Amino acid sequence: MIKKFVKKIYDEFKDFYNELGIVCKYLIPLGILYFFVVCISVFNPELDEKEHLITIRSIFSSISGYILEKSTKTCTSNPKLLKNKILLVGSFSVISTIVIFFACIVDVSVDNQSLLLIKSLLFSSIGFLTSASNDFFKKDN
Repeated sequence: MIKKFVKKIYDEFKDFYNELGIVCKYLIPLGILYFFVVCISVFNPELDEKEHLITIRSIFSSISGYILEKSTKTCTSNPKLLKNKILLVGSFSVISTIVIFFACIVDVSVDNQSLLLIKSLLFSSIGFLTSASNDFFKKDN
């Protein structure tokens, strides 16, 4: 059952990835990698002010802004592309919420720059998800 589900998800992602332009084929994996680095840095205060991490946060912010902006402008006419962008942005939202939740539990400083970036991503992601929704009670395809 789980193997079948994972295979289905993998096949859908593979089809989605093959439909992307060359720029997105580079930016999405980089964005995911930088997202996890930023999430890890939330819980390690010594990394917060490192020059390299500042660069990574800036790059991640640019990539996520690009993905959200392009998603909002171009994918509403293609239902399959919209569904996959919703899954990607929704996954970022869930992971961001979990990171913020654990940051509250372990009492991470509210001035942590990585945490502030993740909060901003969460706000933008929720904005995208609400604007991408057709109807609250209608089942999506």
